[in-house]
Amino acid sequence: MKYLSLAPLTICSLFLVTACGGGSSDSSPVAFSLNAEANSVGERETFIINYQFDQLVDANVTITADKGTIDTVNKQIIWSAYEVDNDTFETITVTANNGTDSYSQTFHLSVIDTDYVFYFTDPDVPNQDFWDDRNYAAPRVNSAYIDGLIAEETPINIAMSEIGYFPHPDLPELAGTYPAQDVEHYHGNLVGSLMVALQNNGEGVAGLVSNAQLYRIDYTQPGWAQYLIDENAMVLNISYGGVQCSRNDRLWLQDEIDTYVNAGGIITVSTGNDASATFQGCQNIILVASVEIDGRPSDFSSYGNSVDISGFGGNQLLADENQSYKYAHGTSYSAPSVASAVAFGKQKYPQLTHEVAELGLTQSAKPFPVELPAGGFGAGILDAYAFIEWLDLYYGND
Repeated sequence: MKYLSLAPLTICSLFLVTACGGGSSDSSPVAFSLNAEANSVGERETFIINYQFDQLVDANVTITADKGTIDTVNKQIIWSAYEVDNDTFETITVTANNGTDSYSQTFHLSVIDTDYVFYFTDPDVPNQDFWDDRNYAAPRVNSAYIDGLIAEETPINIAMSEIGYFPHPDLPELAGTYPAQDVEHYHGNLVGSLMVALQNNGEGVAGLVSNAQLYRIDYTQPGWAQYLIDENAMVLNISYGGVQCSRNDRLWLQDEIDTYVNAGGIITVSTGNDASATFQGCQNIILVASVEIDGRPSDFSSYGNSVDISGFGGNQLLADENQSYKYAHGTSYSAPSVASAVAFGKQKYPQLTHEVAELGLTQSAKPFPVELPAGGFGAGILDAYAFIEWLDLYYGND
């Protein structure tokens, strides 16, 4: 199935992203309004354009098209596709002339393959490389939504260890925080928006996980494990490169991790951005390095034999502290993309454990497309679509 999207001059905020058409006037400008709904159109299907000439009431209308067939009923154009080819632009030109004034406008119709369709309608989603399945390191999240692999209607509680989260029109309010904090830092906005920015709200960007409540904890403060267990927030992302269970001041941390994991929790941790070997020293975590959108390891990413998997950590548009958006990159963003994939798994299979998640992520990962430098970047690159397929097979739901 292929999708066809329509983008006239006056309408550019449709479900699919296409180029906008232009218009020209043979004499003085006249009012010319057109409306259309974005429809998926396959071969031998139709869609309708509504048009109105305010100052050309008695105009003769001529309509031409490069493909398909056209009928007109009142002030509607009915276009029937008889041939739909990928990577082609098709056009419809409408010209009105009342003997004195005339006006002409061309519609551009872009054919886009299903795998490349952006699932969300938020205006800046197309600028987020991790949605675009054409890019190698993208986790194929939008295809997983389109194909129904993700149980998006199932509520889920997830958590992040962050020190700041400012109110933003594109972000949900925090469902809870431990301990209570009021820290002037925006890292939580960037990480949180990657996971849970509101979808299909016509605002900015879309987070990866739908129907999620977000909790914030400080992993350096004992007691967070039981807090998250009590809140049933069983997926936790820690976007810090210094998570070390062997530090004298954090010898208690492995006990916290084990308490959480033994209760069914799953933790993803970023390797850090020091471009050196990482020494996390913790067990029962999923350690995530960063790759660029073409699959090559990020220059900034830390690495090591303890790394489980890599994810896209290159520039992506995220919600900031100023009720706006900014581009950011780092392992701080590759780790929550893996956490989001784990959240998909938890939405569909609440019984998912750390051991099964780690196995599924590594066995379903994409191979690296380039020869790796010395050091470890894990089993491959996150593929959320393949991960959910793997879980379906594992739990006998194929």
